[in-house]
Amino acid sequence: MTELVRRYVASKEIKPAFGKELSYRLQIINRLLDENKPKDAVTYMQDFLAHIHDPAVQAQGLISASAVSVLDSYAQVLIHAWSDGWGLSNLVLGQSYTISKPAANNYSDSGNELTNGQFGIDGMAKGAVVSPTTP
Repeated sequence: MTELVRRYVASKEIKPAFGKELSYRLQIINRLLDENKPKDAVTYMQDFLAHIHDPAVQAQGLISASAVSVLDSYAQVLIHAWSDGWGLSNLVLGQSYTISKPAANNYSDSGNELTNGQFGIDGMAKGAVVSPTTP
C-alpha cells in the first residue's frame, strides 16, 4: 500500500504532505506486523480508513475519490486477512491457510509468490506448499 500511496502522490491524486502522513501511518502498521501484533495493525488500519474517508480531508481535496476507493479496497482485504488468525485466507471458501514449506533455493522469491508459477506436484515441490489449516 505504501507503493500505491507513492504512485498516487506522483500522479497528483494525493497531495504530497498528506501522502507523507499516510506513509507514516503505514510504517507504523508494518512495524506492528513485524512485532507480530496483527490486532493492533487492524486497529491502525481502521484508523487509516477513517482518515482517508474523513469529510474534512475530502473537502480539502487532499486525496481523490478514486485513490480513496482503491486504498479502501486494499485495506479491507488486509484487515480481513489479519483478523483471520494472522494467516493466508481463501476468501471464497472461508478457509485459512499456512505456508508449510519455503520456496526452493533456486527460485528467487520476491516475497509475493507462493509457488514458482508451475502447477501440479512437480511445481508445488519446487515452490512453497500451501495447505489448509485445521481448526
